Order: sequence, then C-alpha cells, then structure tokens
Amino acid sequence: METIILILVGLVALVAALVVLSFPILFIIYVIRRIQTRQMPPQQRAASSPLTMHFLVAVIVLIMSAIAIPNLKFSAKAKQSEAKANLGAIYQAQLAYFSRTHTYTAGEGAFRILNWEPAGQNRYAYYCQGAMIPNKLLMRIDYVPKPDGRWPITAKPQSSQSGFTCMAIGNMDNDDTLDVWSINDSKILRNDLNDI
Repeated sequence: METIILILVGLVALVAALVVLSFPILFIIYVIRRIQTRQMPPQQRAASSPLTMHFLVAVIVLIMSAIAIPNLKFSAKAKQSEAKANLGAIYQAQLAYFSRTHTYTAGEGAFRILNWEPAGQNRYAYYCQGAMIPNKLLMRIDYVPKPDGRWPITAKPQSSQSGFTCMAIGNMDNDDTLDVWSINDSKILRNDLNDI
C-alpha cells in the first residue's frame, strides 16, 4: 500500500514538474495572443485561454504534492510510536520484576515472566535477550532477525542481574531496511536504525 502511495506521489511530482516547467513557454504564448486579440474587435476575441486552465492545474498539483509528501513521513513516524510505547511498557515491567526479585528477567520465557505482550496488530517484533515476540503484520524482509543469528546492528538485546537492553524491530515501508529501537535499564530509548 505504501509503495503504491509513493509511486502515485512520484507521478504527481512528475506532472507538477512538467506543468511548472512548461508554464513560462505557455505564458509567452498567452501574452502574444493577448496582444493579438487586443487588436481584434470584441466579437472575434476568444472566450477563455488554455493558459488559465494550465495555471489552475499547476496550482492544484503543487498543493496536492505539498499535502501528500509530509503526510507520508508523518505516517511512518506514527507507526514508530508503537515501538516507543511498547518498549516503555517493557521497561516498566522489567522495573517491577526487579523490585520483586532484585534481578532483571532474561531467557526464552522473559516476556511470559514479565507478563507482557503487545496489544493489537503489532508492526514490530520485540526482543529481550533470548525471548522474542514476532510481529503480527508481515515484515517484508529476507529474514526474521534473531539475536543468536543474523542481526541488523551490532548491539543485541541482553539482560543480566544488573541491567538489560530490550529491542523492537520492524519494517515501516516494506523495503530491506529495518527500523530498530532499543531501551535499557537507564530508560535510554534510541532509534538504532531508522527506516524513515
């Protein structure tokens, strides 16, 4: 869906560029015709000019482009808010677990021990050392990242008695670049790899 929107925005931008670039030529033609029609009697003058329509189309296309392009970036930023909110919830769950046990949870059952699961159709997969909650919406990539295998960045999710780093990985625009977020026990939230 987002790829189709990007193609449509590209076509609109191309049409806008053609309209804007042809505008000076049509303006010169318009001026020449206006000079010629001023010399004619009023009954023989043309009712309207194609330049007027050309100008209106140019203005409409430029306004549509100005509205559409920032909205695409805003849409991707809104999708990233899921990772921020869920990593914040994981941070709170880890703190609550630490207050009871004086250690942070780790291992394949970490999310079960924390009693945490993302709500709804999550776009991101969530990682806490050996634990992983896959995303419910398909990531269009060649592989699903696993901390013990192929990983998109050098930092990996980890947990010990004294600290943790939990991560979220998603794909915002269905390309090969992933969007990677992390949060640690100091509540430092970072966008380690940006897909926007």
